[in-house]
Amino acid sequence: MKKYVILMVSIFLLLVGCQTTTEKNDEVQFIEVEILVPEKLNPNEEITISAQVTLGEEKVNDASEVKFEIWEKGQENHEMYNANSQDDGIYSIKHSFEHAGIYYIVAHVTARDMHNMPKQEVRVGTFEESKYEDVNEDTETNHDEHGEHGTNDEHEGSHDDHGEGSHAHGHLEIIYQLANAVSVNEDTELAVKLVHEGEPLEGAKVTFEIWEEKQEKHEFYPASEKNSGMYSIDYTFPQKGSYFLKVHVEKNDIHEHVEKQIHVH
Repeated sequence: MKKYVILMVSIFLLLVGCQTTTEKNDEVQFIEVEILVPEKLNPNEEITISAQVTLGEEKVNDASEVKFEIWEKGQENHEMYNANSQDDGIYSIKHSFEHAGIYYIVAHVTARDMHNMPKQEVRVGTFEESKYEDVNEDTETNHDEHGEHGTNDEHEGSHDDHGEGSHAHGHLEIIYQLANAVSVNEDTELAVKLVHEGEPLEGAKVTFEIWEEKQEKHEFYPASEKNSGMYSIDYTFPQKGSYFLKVHVEKNDIHEHVEKQIHVH
């Protein structure tokens, strides 16, 4: 009888262990990208701009593409620079800012069939703040949503329409986490990561609005929070073509939305 009880307990523990392992394996992880720049920046001084790419605890050294997009606030033409791998998940470029002012850096990272495009504001040297008073920062993110930006002659680059976009609204950053390729009639996870004042935004009400490019009817899907600050839905695109996603975020005094276009193959 004792042997029977011990055997049953062992089988139970084995099943629990298998279930726990399966749950852990099913947990979705996304690449994380951190932009690294020196604290003090001066005009016409060469510096190193880097991106640290990780997947969980792993440092990602096999990114298929890492580029830096750099522009001054209010500037229409954006320059794109290809980054070089430095091992330990670090990708970097050498760069110098022509004059003092407010600049933006977006790291365009493609790795493990995922995209991440964090955006960071940097301040170079000493300048008059009034110079930028009439510049609306929201207009600066439009190039991310529609894939339009300038490139310089030496470093050409393009934006992947169904790559992940990062859009900052005040202290809230909405980061799309989408697969590299989206196919018709296949279950697709649509996800965003929300960062508020440097911390994951938990407990928000997040809704995905989806519609085809020429379609008047819009569908709305409430997202669930799978991980801290990570919200997603499962969706199947019924046909090939161009679609729009709009993510609506609500929590306390936060009411933001970001629109993105993707192509379904």
